[in-house]
Amino acid sequence: MSIQIRVLIVEDSEDDIILIVRELKRNGYDVIFEQVDNYNDMKTTLENREWDIVFCDYSMPKFDGLSAMKLLQEVRSELPFILVSGAIGEDVAVEAMKAGADDYIMKDNLSRLSTAVTRELNEYKERQEFKRMEEALQILVKSTVIKTGEDSFRKIASSIKEWFDTDVAFLGQIIDGDNIKTLSMVIEEDFKCVCRDKMKGTLCELIIKEGFLHYPESACSLLPASCKKCTGKDTEGLVGISILDESGKSIGLLWTASSKKLILPPRAIEVMEIITAKAGSEIKRMWAEEQLHQHNEKLEIQVKERTTRIMELERQRMENEKLAASGRMAAIVAHEINNPLSAIKGGFLLIKDSIPKDNKFYNYVDLIDKEIDRISRIVKQMFDLSKPYQGEISEFNPTLVIRDIIVMLNEFCYEHNVIINFEGHYDVAKITLSEDYFRQALYNIIKNAIEASRDGGIVEVNSRQHNDRFNIIVSDLGEGMSEEIRSKIFEAFFSTKRKDSNSGLGLGLATTKVIVESMGGTINCTSEKDKGTTFIIDLPTNIITQGNSTETVMN
Repeated sequence: MSIQIRVLIVEDSEDDIILIVRELKRNGYDVIFEQVDNYNDMKTTLENREWDIVFCDYSMPKFDGLSAMKLLQEVRSELPFILVSGAIGEDVAVEAMKAGADDYIMKDNLSRLSTAVTRELNEYKERQEFKRMEEALQILVKSTVIKTGEDSFRKIASSIKEWFDTDVAFLGQIIDGDNIKTLSMVIEEDFKCVCRDKMKGTLCELIIKEGFLHYPESACSLLPASCKKCTGKDTEGLVGISILDESGKSIGLLWTASSKKLILPPRAIEVMEIITAKAGSEIKRMWAEEQLHQHNEKLEIQVKERTTRIMELERQRMENEKLAASGRMAAIVAHEINNPLSAIKGGFLLIKDSIPKDNKFYNYVDLIDKEIDRISRIVKQMFDLSKPYQGEISEFNPTLVIRDIIVMLNEFCYEHNVIINFEGHYDVAKITLSEDYFRQALYNIIKNAIEASRDGGIVEVNSRQHNDRFNIIVSDLGEGMSEEIRSKIFEAFFSTKRKDSNSGLGLGLATTKVIVESMGGTINCTSEKDKGTTFIIDLPTNIITQGNSTETVMN
């Protein structure tokens, strides 16, 4: 069976074109070709038609091989380019290969032409497939970050299907231990509705049991009936992974299947772990919202039923609202942190191996790696804020940590056209606190100051140590606040930012206050309308030596 090939031939000799086409046909190619011999015709043809490969003579009256190669690199650089010439020496051939030619063939010896074409077409196909996967991977990582709820689940399933180039993708949640709730299932371009089904004896149970499952081919031999039911067709290739919560318990699964052989692309397992972490976070967040919703409904019923005890119920309602607010804070903050964390992990995965050690930005690799781990720890710590203090206490140099935070915020400053001025000394005495909590509190305050600054503004960061106390002062020259607003800024869910902005839900300063107080410190704010705002954080230099007074604050 002939293989169709679309060939653009840059050549001025009709006889040579006939010889080239004849050689390709002799070796099983069905050749569709067009001949050009000048710059304009070649450019027009490249821009308006699809080609598989380009042949080019080295020397022509109106054009030459190197110019043609340069044009190809500008317009369609991915296409294979082979020089076919009778007037080319070895030195010229080497020069052409260095300039970007994929191969060269002598006109008086075309026997190697078919072999070269086959090789270049295979490599071209591999390059195109790799490019497709890389583009799909970037879309996968970016798009899943900005979605929440059902939109997030739908995007995860469709993106995984697109990345693996499969027929069906499934994302499900484990309910009551032995049932699976379909969060999203995409077959071709259709999305299936949410439903529940028994897990026992199914493909889902097998994936949950194994944790990670990959069958390049013959996957239907696992559970023929289940595979047929799940995918709607005979399954050849399959890959699936369970979704774990922070304790390692399976709370769901993600799988995708194909009627063709399924070979895992590079970094497939790492990418699936990142995506399932995002899915797991969203599952937990929605579960927390559901629990909170049920709690609020029960509370309202109690208020209505026990009207004779209205004063007592009012007290209980206020206490429960505070507890509910803490629960909402934990659930939402975990969600807010995990969204950018998924992007950071995905982006770091894409770029870390491409940065050589001699690159001037290579030192940022370890910094990013360290900060990713720190953010992961913060997610768990936020759930523990209403419990006794559990942050890991260590001795560290606060000046170095402040400089780290400023480096992390460089890009954010650039986006807001703001400069940070920091006055601190490296030889300052070390302090003994939770470094993670210290970082989080400072990050929130400095980032808040950047957001509040005017275009071209300056944020001043100062630190000072006096006896057993350490102070950090962060000032901006923004619009400032009225006394009414200033008195509410540490309340949970209170925000002066637009409701449609990407700046969070008014939890940053409330969380910061809880963190600072849990370390035995205080945070105060002064502000004047149109003159800016200053935050002062006062912390003990050694939380271990604070005695019972600090423990009381933390508990």
